This record gives sequence, structure tokens and C-alpha cells, in this order.
Amino acid sequence: MGKLPIFLMSMVLASCNDSGNTDAQKIFSDTAPKPNDEINTQVNLSGCYMRATGRDTLWLRLNEEGTEITGTLEFDNYEKDSSEGTLKGKKLENDLLHVYYDFFSEGMHSTREMYFKTGVNRLTMATGDMDYSGDTSYFKNAPQLFYSQSDALLSIDCTVMDNR
Repeated sequence: MGKLPIFLMSMVLASCNDSGNTDAQKIFSDTAPKPNDEINTQVNLSGCYMRATGRDTLWLRLNEEGTEITGTLEFDNYEKDSSEGTLKGKKLENDLLHVYYDFFSEGMHSTREMYFKTGVNRLTMATGDMDYSGDTSYFKNAPQLFYSQSDALLSIDCTVMDNR
């Protein structure tokens, strides 16, 4: 074979390996840990976190003492019911927080199970299939939860939360 056909063949093969934005890559990129998300288990997660999506804002104030997690959480929604309440739970060994959100929304009391994956200056909220028992919602299958980067709360200075 001459040099030109080998060159053309190598160009075709290189273009076949071009990685475009496929759904599989998006799913993998949402669930795979990012290099900057490596966890230092000695880091205390106490502080304030926020996620804004359009006109909806989620505010979280977290307190960590040992493996105990407490705090407050507020869903400030624009055209849906807002809620605010307290968090209580544990920091787990696998870089997860497992908490229960005890809150009031439109005058009704509810409890919601929540998981957060810890990361550098962020907490990523889990999503998955939920079920209900009385006023409590819980995940049907916690090991199969999904952690999307679009559900991440970023660390903020608590004065931002205090002065809103």
C-alpha cells in the first residue's frame, strides 16, 4: 500500500473515534466523579449551600458534628409550593449524607428522605423513584439513586443566605 491510502485510512479511523455529545456520555458525565470532586473525608461540611434553577432557589444551612448532620433547608419556588424545615441525619462512609427533611408546605407537615453526594464545595442531591408512607416520602431503592451535576448545590458564604 502506498503512503496516501494509509494516510487517508488513518484519517477515517480518527474521525470515527471522535467523541460527540451522546446521551450515554451525558449520563456517564453526570454520574461519574469529576477529578475536582475527590473527597477529603477530614473536611467538615458545615456551611451554606445554594442551587438556583430559573426563579427557583434551594437554600441549605448544614451543621456537621462527627457523623451527625443537622441543618435547615428551604425550597423557594416561583410558581410551585415552597417549603422550609429542618434536616437531621448522618454522614456515611461512602461520601454520602443521608438525612430526613422535616418541613411544612402550604400548612401541611411532611418528611422526605434525602441523600447528598459530597464534593469539593458542592453537595449533589440524589433523585430516584420514591414511595410514601403516611406523611413521609422515601426512596424505593437507595443504592440505585442518580446524582446529576445539575442538582448540585454550591457552597456559598452564609452572609448571602442571611442577607436575602
